Amino acid sequence: MMMRIIFLFVGMVVGGIFLSQPVMGEKTASPGEKIFTELGCVECHHPEVKINGPALKTIAATYGDIKRLLAYFKGDTGPIVEPERARTMMPRRRKIKKLSEDRQQALAEYIISSR
Repeated sequence: MMMRIIFLFVGMVVGGIFLSQPVMGEKTASPGEKIFTELGCVECHHPEVKINGPALKTIAATYGDIKRLLAYFKGDTGPIVEPERARTMMPRRRKIKKLSEDRQQALAEYIISSR
């Protein structure tokens, strides 16, 4: 009986180690992508196509660099992508504004990398 418990425990540990590793060829999410998902940005934005909000590639191309996008995140500048729809982004923008600078930077890097 004790041997069965030991084998079961070892199997769970080893299986857990293998299951927690990414599958070969599987992409792991960047810190910025994780933040993008955590904040619910995926509900309106897709990397390639417009859903409810503009595609990430459109945002990246319009802002052009991380510094300009960070200025928008911090509230230093207004929106330049679909400014007429900026009110729908306000709840998320408030959440982004409260993020640490490191997390804002990671989010901006992820978005800008979508070009």
